[in-house]
Amino acid sequence: WKVSTSPGVEDVATFINKIFKAQKLAHECLIMSLCYIDRVLENKKSKLTLHTQNWRRVVLASLIIASKVWEDLAVWNVDFLDIFPGMTNLDLNNLEREFLKLLNFD
Repeated sequence: WKVSTSPGVEDVATFINKIFKAQKLAHECLIMSLCYIDRVLENKKSKLTLHTQNWRRVVLASLIIASKVWEDLAVWNVDFLDIFPGMTNLDLNNLEREFLKLLNFD
């Protein structure tokens, strides 16, 4: 997906719905995901700015982490590869690790 302009509400909703339908995530994961994104954006040290090139990766990382915190049987990173065939398990692991660093998780 390449977007040259800011995504619309429909673009974001479609992206999130695709993940939720494929992984059958609890709705609470979306709330937690938004909290994580807000926390990272508010953290002056993170210097993260959402833009057309990274918003999907930020949302995906926050949803992966939220699902692991909320769900009793959380999805594995490898389970997301069916939805995002252009990514590898290593990509998802690195994405999750970097997002956890932005959250100051230790």
